[in-house]
Amino acid sequence: QTMSLERAPTLCELTHDAIDERKYIEHCRAGAAGAISVFIGTTRDTFLGEEVSCLEYEAYAPMALKEMRAIADEITAAYGG
Repeated sequence: QTMSLERAPTLCELTHDAIDERKYIEHCRAGAAGAISVFIGTTRDTFLGEEVSCLEYEAYAPMALKEMRAIADEITAAYGG
């Protein structure tokens, strides 16, 4: 399940599915761009000496998308896009 809020050229998504980084790289690709930087994080197997068995995230999707959109708009206004 993926919820999306897109206003070209910016894409904001909240998903329960595995993230396909290629999708976002292709979304950002432009002839004028010299590089696309992607961060892919992983989870450590322990934290404070305890085994990490899973991570759970939760969000109120409409509010999360609204806030992501506001952050993206702020960055676009400051740095272009």
